[in-house]
Amino acid sequence: SSPAGTRFVAVKWTGGYWLYLDDFGFNGPPTTLSSADDWNLLAHCVEGGWTAEGVTIKMTDDFTATKMIGNAEHPFRGTFDGQGHTLTLDISSSGRVAPFLEINGATIKNLKVTGRMIAGGVAYSGGLVGWVAGGANLIQNCVVDTLIGMSHTDGGGIVGYDNSAAKNIEGCVFSGNL
Repeated sequence: SSPAGTRFVAVKWTGGYWLYLDDFGFNGPPTTLSSADDWNLLAHCVEGGWTAEGVTIKMTDDFTATKMIGNAEHPFRGTFDGQGHTLTLDISSSGRVAPFLEINGATIKNLKVTGRMIAGGVAYSGGLVGWVAGGANLIQNCVVDTLIGMSHTDGGGIVGYDNSAAKNIEGCVFSGNL
Protein backbone atom coordinates (compact mmCIF):
# COMPACT_ATOMS: atom_id res chain seq x y z
CA SER A 1 0.00 0.00 0.00
CA SER A 2 1.15 3.56 -0.46
CA PRO A 3 1.12 6.85 1.42
CA ALA A 4 -1.56 9.26 0.20
CA GLY A 5 -0.66 10.78 -3.13
CA THR A 6 2.05 8.27 -4.05
CA ARG A 7 1.87 6.89 -7.57
CA PHE A 8 3.27 3.50 -8.51
CA VAL A 9 5.01 2.52 -11.72
CA ALA A 10 5.32 -1.18 -12.60
CA VAL A 11 8.71 -2.16 -14.01
CA LYS A 12 9.63 -5.52 -15.62
CA TRP A 13 12.85 -6.64 -13.98
CA THR A 14 15.36 -8.83 -15.84
CA GLY A 15 15.11 -11.41 -13.05
CA GLY A 16 11.70 -12.35 -14.44
CA TYR A 17 9.20 -10.71 -12.12
CA TRP A 18 7.49 -7.40 -11.68
CA LEU A 19 8.76 -4.89 -9.20
CA TYR A 20 7.56 -1.38 -8.58
CA LEU A 21 8.85 2.01 -7.61
CA ASP A 22 7.06 4.70 -5.72
CA ASP A 23 7.99 8.32 -5.15
CA PHE A 24 10.47 7.23 -2.46
CA GLY A 25 12.31 4.49 -4.43
CA PHE A 26 12.09 0.71 -4.55
CA ASN A 27 9.58 -0.95 -2.22
CA GLY A 28 8.99 -4.37 -3.80
CA PRO A 29 5.59 -5.89 -4.60
CA PRO A 30 2.63 -4.81 -2.44
CA THR A 31 1.84 -6.74 0.77
CA THR A 32 -1.16 -4.63 1.80
CA LEU A 33 -3.99 -3.89 -0.61
CA SER A 34 -6.34 -0.96 -0.10
CA SER A 35 -7.42 -0.23 -3.68
CA ALA A 36 -7.98 -1.63 -7.16
CA ASP A 37 -4.59 -0.16 -8.14
CA ASP A 38 -2.90 -2.26 -5.43
CA TRP A 39 -4.81 -5.37 -6.60
CA ASN A 40 -3.86 -4.73 -10.24
CA LEU A 41 -0.22 -4.27 -9.28
CA LEU A 42 -0.26 -7.58 -7.38
CA ALA A 43 -1.82 -9.25 -10.44
CA HIS A 44 0.98 -7.89 -12.65
CA CYS A 45 3.67 -8.98 -10.16
CA VAL A 46 2.34 -12.55 -10.03
CA GLU A 47 1.87 -12.66 -13.80
CA GLY A 48 5.49 -11.60 -14.17
CA GLY A 49 6.79 -14.40 -11.92
CA TRP A 50 6.71 -13.07 -8.34
CA THR A 51 4.26 -15.62 -6.92
CA ALA A 52 4.23 -14.34 -3.29
CA GLU A 53 5.50 -17.68 -1.97
CA GLY A 54 6.10 -17.31 1.78
CA VAL A 55 4.48 -13.84 1.85
CA THR A 56 1.24 -12.78 3.55
CA ILE A 57 -0.77 -10.17 1.68
CA LYS A 58 -3.52 -8.38 3.60
CA MET A 59 -6.54 -6.53 2.27
CA THR A 60 -7.11 -3.33 4.27
CA ASP A 61 -10.24 -1.92 2.59
CA ASP A 62 -13.13 -2.87 0.29
CA PHE A 63 -12.65 -2.25 -3.45
CA THR A 64 -13.60 -3.39 -6.97
CA ALA A 65 -11.25 -5.54 -9.07
CA THR A 66 -11.20 -6.09 -12.83
CA LYS A 67 -8.04 -8.23 -13.07
CA MET A 68 -7.33 -11.82 -12.05
CA ILE A 69 -4.32 -13.02 -10.04
CA GLY A 70 -2.18 -15.99 -11.12
CA ASN A 71 -2.02 -18.21 -14.20
CA ALA A 72 -0.79 -21.69 -15.15
CA GLU A 73 2.80 -20.52 -15.55
CA HIS A 74 2.81 -18.39 -12.40
CA PRO A 75 0.15 -19.47 -9.87
CA PHE A 76 -0.37 -17.48 -6.69
CA ARG A 77 1.58 -19.26 -3.89
CA GLY A 78 1.26 -16.87 -0.95
CA THR A 79 -1.22 -16.24 1.82
CA PHE A 80 -4.02 -13.78 1.06
CA ASP A 81 -5.90 -12.52 4.13
CA GLY A 82 -8.98 -10.49 3.23
CA GLN A 83 -9.40 -9.53 6.92
CA GLY A 84 -13.19 -9.59 6.43
CA HIS A 85 -13.16 -7.04 3.59
CA THR A 86 -15.21 -7.24 0.40
CA LEU A 87 -13.71 -7.67 -3.05
CA THR A 88 -16.30 -6.65 -5.67
CA LEU A 89 -15.61 -8.18 -9.08
CA ASP A 90 -16.30 -6.91 -12.57
CA ILE A 91 -14.42 -9.39 -14.76
CA SER A 92 -15.04 -10.60 -18.31
CA SER A 93 -12.74 -12.95 -20.20
CA SER A 94 -12.77 -15.20 -23.25
CA GLY A 95 -11.20 -17.84 -20.97
CA ARG A 96 -12.03 -18.94 -17.44
CA VAL A 97 -12.61 -16.42 -14.67
CA ALA A 98 -11.89 -16.18 -10.94
CA PRO A 99 -10.30 -13.52 -8.75
CA PHE A 100 -7.46 -16.03 -8.18
CA LEU A 101 -7.18 -17.73 -11.56
CA GLU A 102 -4.69 -20.36 -10.34
CA ILE A 103 -3.17 -21.16 -6.94
CA ASN A 104 -0.59 -23.73 -5.85
CA GLY A 105 0.43 -24.09 -2.20
CA ALA A 106 -1.58 -20.99 -1.26
CA THR A 107 -3.92 -19.87 1.52
CA ILE A 108 -6.91 -17.64 0.78
CA LYS A 109 -8.86 -16.63 3.89
CA ASN A 110 -11.30 -14.19 5.49
CA LEU A 111 -12.54 -12.72 2.21
CA LYS A 112 -16.00 -11.78 0.94
CA VAL A 113 -16.41 -11.73 -2.85
CA THR A 114 -19.34 -10.06 -4.64
CA GLY A 115 -20.05 -8.77 -8.15
CA ARG A 116 -20.03 -10.50 -11.53
CA MET A 117 -17.71 -12.54 -13.71
CA ILE A 118 -18.40 -13.58 -17.30
CA ALA A 119 -16.37 -16.46 -18.79
CA GLY A 120 -15.87 -17.62 -22.34
CA GLY A 121 -16.06 -21.25 -23.46
CA VAL A 122 -13.23 -22.51 -21.23
CA ALA A 123 -13.90 -24.76 -18.21
CA TYR A 124 -13.04 -24.27 -14.55
CA SER A 125 -14.24 -20.83 -13.58
CA GLY A 126 -14.76 -20.27 -9.87
CA GLY A 127 -16.14 -17.62 -7.56
CA LEU A 128 -12.88 -17.50 -5.65
CA VAL A 129 -10.32 -19.75 -7.38
CA GLY A 130 -10.40 -21.11 -10.93
CA TRP A 131 -7.79 -23.87 -10.70
CA VAL A 132 -6.31 -25.30 -7.49
CA ALA A 133 -3.06 -27.11 -8.33
CA GLY A 134 -0.19 -28.94 -6.72
CA GLY A 135 0.52 -29.03 -3.03
CA ALA A 136 -1.39 -28.13 0.09
CA ASN A 137 -3.84 -25.28 -0.39
CA LEU A 138 -6.23 -23.79 2.18
CA ILE A 139 -9.36 -21.79 1.45
CA GLN A 140 -10.87 -20.69 4.74
CA ASN A 141 -13.71 -18.49 6.03
CA CYS A 142 -14.66 -16.98 2.66
CA VAL A 143 -18.10 -15.91 1.45
CA VAL A 144 -18.74 -15.79 -2.29
CA ASP A 145 -21.90 -14.04 -3.53
CA THR A 146 -21.17 -13.52 -7.22
CA LEU A 147 -22.88 -14.01 -10.54
CA ILE A 148 -20.68 -16.33 -12.59
CA GLY A 149 -21.78 -16.45 -16.22
CA MET A 150 -20.13 -19.29 -18.12
CA SER A 151 -20.95 -21.21 -21.27
CA HIS A 152 -19.09 -24.31 -20.08
CA THR A 153 -20.64 -26.63 -17.48
CA ASP A 154 -17.45 -27.29 -15.48
CA GLY A 155 -16.99 -24.71 -12.75
CA GLY A 156 -17.95 -23.95 -9.18
CA GLY A 157 -19.10 -21.33 -6.73
CA ILE A 158 -15.92 -21.42 -4.63
CA VAL A 159 -13.45 -23.40 -6.80
CA GLY A 160 -13.65 -24.23 -10.51
CA TYR A 161 -11.38 -27.30 -10.35
CA ASP A 162 -9.30 -28.80 -7.54
CA ASN A 163 -6.28 -30.84 -8.62
CA SER A 164 -4.31 -30.40 -5.39
CA ALA A 165 -2.78 -33.00 -3.12
CA ALA A 166 -4.57 -31.62 -0.05
CA LYS A 167 -8.12 -30.37 -0.48
CA ASN A 168 -8.86 -27.99 2.39
CA ILE A 169 -11.90 -25.76 2.08
CA GLU A 170 -13.17 -24.75 5.51
CA GLY A 171 -15.98 -22.48 6.67
CA CYS A 172 -16.78 -21.14 3.18
CA VAL A 173 -20.21 -20.27 1.75
CA PHE A 174 -21.39 -19.75 -1.84
CA SER A 175 -24.65 -17.80 -2.17
CA GLY A 176 -24.34 -16.52 -5.74
CA ASN A 177 -25.52 -17.80 -9.10
CA LEU A 178 -23.79 -19.98 -11.70
